[in-house]
Amino acid sequence: MKDHINKIIFPVLDISINEWNLENVSEIIFYDVYFCNKSYDLFEKLRLSHKIIDSKGAIYKIIRLEKRKCNWRTFFVKSKYEMIFEVLDETVNLDDLRDLMLTRISDLEVNDYKLKWVENIKKAKNFKELIRGT
Repeated sequence: MKDHINKIIFPVLDISINEWNLENVSEIIFYDVYFCNKSYDLFEKLRLSHKIIDSKGAIYKIIRLEKRKCNWRTFFVKSKYEMIFEVLDETVNLDDLRDLMLTRISDLEVNDYKLKWVENIKKAKNFKELIRGT
């Protein structure tokens, strides 16, 4: 399969993280291709081989980390590494993803943020709204 890095629409949701908790909730959604840590071991633990859903509903797999080529547009970006994705021949519909997210959110501690997130997920009309929780 070809790498389709330019076709991914951010933000994306990591669907390989099965149990959501306070320690990993910040790793579930990410907004760009950059991995902001120099540790390859951490990349392997947090991202490698994980499946993600982009803002159009396409499913990808994170297949490697590459050193970023520096140019004038990316000079000020902190990370020197980009995640490389492979598009998968898998699909999910909006309601199935909504159900998955609501199930996983149910494990989180109840607070105002969680209640608002659940409310926004229930009202989402597309994948982008669903992933962003807005």
